[in-house]
Amino acid sequence: MFVTDGESNYDKVCAELLVQVEKEGAGANAPMLAGGIEDGRARVPLFGRNCVVRPEGVYVDGQKVDFMGAILIARYLLQAGKEPVGRTWLPYRDLKDGGRFYSFIKANIEDKIAQEFGGKRRLLQERLSGLGAVPAGGDVRGDLALVVYPLPKVPVLCLFWDSDEEFPASFQFLFDASASSYLDLESLAVTLQYIYLKIIGEG
Repeated sequence: MFVTDGESNYDKVCAELLVQVEKEGAGANAPMLAGGIEDGRARVPLFGRNCVVRPEGVYVDGQKVDFMGAILIARYLLQAGKEPVGRTWLPYRDLKDGGRFYSFIKANIEDKIAQEFGGKRRLLQERLSGLGAVPAGGDVRGDLALVVYPLPKVPVLCLFWDSDEEFPASFQFLFDASASSYLDLESLAVTLQYIYLKIIGEG
């Protein structure tokens, strides 16, 4: 499900998942996932923006959400996780079976963000803030430490250390330990790619 795979089948996957959501009545899970029901339709925030889930697509402010976002919302509703979100942060590789996609994430997402925004910390902060990111708080350390919510129960901690005279910039994503309760492993990897595409202006 990565855009680097070449020709995308997102449209087909999205259509099948939305049919499944409708058939299984998974939209009813929205309230327990920090969403809601309005006019008989599930509403789920995507980066804080309220999205309406319909059989033919997912919409925000009357505009159709891209396939990647719609797929993540559909899978979020279908999985309907219940584990408490406790702010115990883990890198993707430490999730169960996380090694499956980790090398791709490190080389093609995290390292590319570091390269793109080395020496441009303020710009990275602006891009993440535009996605609704908030300061991490607590004892989290980094030149930049922000939490973004692609989905309400799937917070993602974004840590950035800017370049200096001795070291190049580095970047790391961390998930809450509960993340795999709300999305499958592949969808969590896609979530990170989705954030990446948005902050570099391609999503």
